[in-house]
Amino acid sequence: MRRGTRTGTRALSCHDQAVLVPRWFLDDTRMSQLDRDNAIGRPTGYAYLHEGIDVLTARAPARTGHC
Repeated sequence: MRRGTRTGTRALSCHDQAVLVPRWFLDDTRMSQLDRDNAIGRPTGYAYLHEGIDVLTARAPARTGHC
């Protein structure tokens, strides 16, 4: 059994998805603009955004102590 997404089924490349996430965070780009720029639908845009946030969360250093 193979894991992962089948070839040719993603609307964006890894690079394009990696650019979408910081544009949303850093530039405060609206999802409607990101959708248009990438020729994707709103649900796909939010799915890619949340996938990217999940990756960042998983890669974040562990917090120690109290703030």
